Amino acid sequence: MKSSHFDGVIHQEIYTDGDRLVSKVSQPNRKAILEHNAQVRRNPEVLKNSSFGGLELSIPELDYHRLVAANPDLASPDSATRTRAWRAFFYSDAALPYRVRDRVRKPRGL
Repeated sequence: MKSSHFDGVIHQEIYTDGDRLVSKVSQPNRKAILEHNAQVRRNPEVLKNSSFGGLELSIPELDYHRLVAANPDLASPDSATRTRAWRAFFYSDAALPYRVRDRVRKPRGL
């Protein structure tokens, strides 16, 4: 038995392997998102035309779910907890592939 589903973002394939049910999940555009982030980091002028705030991270959906599974505070219902978790993540080396800016200044106290 083999079943496949693609909703435009996430591809899921389910099949049996002997007496086991196996699910494989992938995100076909993940590489394109990370490559785009790297291109923007090389050309920061792209980000200077924003009159309000700015894009800081671009995270593929599957990566987001993996990050939240590893650090549930990233999805905390408490906004203060969630903000602290995202700030800590943003300034960590783990955020590097998802950053769209090459340089970020780490605030004091983090």
